Amino acid sequence: MMRVKELLLCFSLLLLAGCREEGIGAAEDPYLTWDLKGDSYPSLPDVEMGRLPEGEAFPVAGIVSHHLLAGELIDDWFRELARRRKVERFFILSPRHWDLGTGDYSLTAESWLTARGKVKADGDVVDRLAEELDCEVDREVFVMEHGIETLIPFIKKYFPDAKVVPLNYRGEAPVNMPVVNRLWKSLSPYFEGAGAEENFLLISSDFAHHGDFEGTRIKDERTDRFMENPGRTNWIFAGCDNRPGIYLLASLADRMTSPEMGILYHSNSYELSGKDARDITSYFFTFLFERQEGAL
Repeated sequence: MMRVKELLLCFSLLLLAGCREEGIGAAEDPYLTWDLKGDSYPSLPDVEMGRLPEGEAFPVAGIVSHHLLAGELIDDWFRELARRRKVERFFILSPRHWDLGTGDYSLTAESWLTARGKVKADGDVVDRLAEELDCEVDREVFVMEHGIETLIPFIKKYFPDAKVVPLNYRGEAPVNMPVVNRLWKSLSPYFEGAGAEENFLLISSDFAHHGDFEGTRIKDERTDRFMENPGRTNWIFAGCDNRPGIYLLASLADRMTSPEMGILYHSNSYELSGKDARDITSYFFTFLFERQEGAL
């Protein structure tokens, strides 16, 4: 196992050297993703698929786990998204897992290096948002941010030419409503008109942390109330580590003509691993669909 990890590390260093030789510049120092660090995700037991809308439905946003334990389900989620549409730009909203950053929001304009190549941040959009939000562009905030990193290799696999706009903030309750409303005001224009065809709002989130079976069931039943009727009137029922992201998803749903949430998978860490029955995290893999083809 160590030999494999050493080989992967050597390969990643060679990739980095090649990138610099191609003229990317010494100032750029891309993040390395888990697939270049020797990490992997386990094979999982069969997980029952959930409910997705029948007929024509266009996914404009979605929720996906950032736990690599659920890597097979993350892969399935991105495969389903790629089957339904193209994405030019992923706006990835993540909670701050290590409470890094000095302001309400943090952004990065750096790239990520995966085993399949590089995923670039959209520097123009990042700079524009940083100015509008008066927030920091700080690469160090994202060095260990698995809320972003976990998803990047899957983006490269299924959307090889897509760029990302990575953004994080404090994700737990209580939610600072002026902060999230300011964020929605800045992001919402990217999901109007043609932007809705190019961009995708990706909410990186896990649910119902640190509970036993019964506690997790109760929390997930509350969360399902939001899934059944997404919108600002009941966003508060979603119990997760990315409450601001859920609020933005609800805000997008309220602006849509005919929104519908489809659940690809609903599972939890104990069902997937058989471990830690008293410390369960649950997972919802969802898409927010526009039922009527056209603008939001």
